[in-house]
Amino acid sequence: MNFEMMAFWFGGAVIITGELQWAKGLYDAIKAKSARSIVLAVALVVAAFCAALASKQDLLWTWQGIWAVGQIGYETIIKSIQERIKKV
Repeated sequence: MNFEMMAFWFGGAVIITGELQWAKGLYDAIKAKSARSIVLAVALVVAAFCAALASKQDLLWTWQGIWAVGQIGYETIIKSIQERIKKV
């Protein structure tokens, strides 16, 4: 098995997962008319694009990867911390 191809598949899976989570969050924000959440969703895409430009790597792949990992990181780290704080 070619490890480079496996890394490519893994990266693609992360991108799909992250962008689907982002789309779900944006849909919920629009549905709830939450301006803050909509602005943050757009800011993530813009920030990821700027980081991808700065990396001087393959723009589209890097942009999507940063965007997806940023979304997944937000949902797994930041949201779990917020939920724990609410319980205290």
